[in-house]
Amino acid sequence: MSHRRRRRPWGFPWGEPVDASGFQAQVTLFEDRTVVTYDPRGLGRSIRKDGAVTNEPEIQAEDVHAIIEALKAAPTRSWSRSARSL
Repeated sequence: MSHRRRRRPWGFPWGEPVDASGFQAQVTLFEDRTVVTYDPRGLGRSIRKDGAVTNEPEIQAEDVHAIIEALKAAPTRSWSRSARSL
C-alpha cells in the first residue's frame, strides 16, 4: 500500500493597491495552508519598467494567474482586498 503525503492547500491573497506587506497579519491566521503573497506591478518591491503608474485589473489578474501556474499551485483559495474601497 502506498501513502501519499497530502500537500497543504494554497492560499493567495491579493489586492489593489496593496503589496505583500498589507497581508502579513492575515497570513498568520492561515497556518493550515501555504500562503503566497506578492507585490503587484509598481507596488512594494516590484519595479515597473514601462513607466506606467496604474494597474489595470485585467493585467493584475493575468499576473496572479501566471504566479499560480508557475508555482503549480492550482487549485488555490484566493481572497482580495482593495484599499481604494475604504
